[in-house]
Amino acid sequence: MESFKDVGKRLSNWGRWGDDDERGTLNLIQPEHVIAAAKCVRSGKVFELSIALGSSGPQMGGGWRINPVHLMTLVPTDMETPDKVRFSDDYLFLPLQSATQWDSLAHVSYDDHLYNGAPAGTVTALGGAARDSIDHAMPGMVGRGVLLDIARLNGLDWLEVDHVIEPSELS
Repeated sequence: MESFKDVGKRLSNWGRWGDDDERGTLNLIQPEHVIAAAKCVRSGKVFELSIALGSSGPQMGGGWRINPVHLMTLVPTDMETPDKVRFSDDYLFLPLQSATQWDSLAHVSYDDHLYNGAPAGTVTALGGAARDSIDHAMPGMVGRGVLLDIARLNGLDWLEVDHVIEPSELS
């Protein structure tokens, strides 16, 4: 079996778009690809892929992440404007892995390097990612995707928490 590092070397795009690149394969998305993707739409069908956020989930263990904490800082009975308008205000504190997300190229490092050879130390708790941060994905990502309903493939509404999706389920 090929080692993780050997696979990484074989598939690496480091340097492909220059030493200063921080977008990776997002560089491949060109305007003509966006147009082609838009032409693939055949219906306005929407697939709900989100999961509920709350004190009982979605974190299932591991110990280093907590479930979302929702704080109400103002409710309609707390105050009223001169025009008799009342409102609520709240905060949500959560690990970003609690929700749908895109990881930046600064999310994972190995051998003390991020994508394109940037030092892992360019990510700090106070400053965030000085290299390979998610803002380099802007102005955004548009393309085509394939939705595989693995639960339905297995005759289920939901996959069990410990279900591992195997390569054979993807073909």
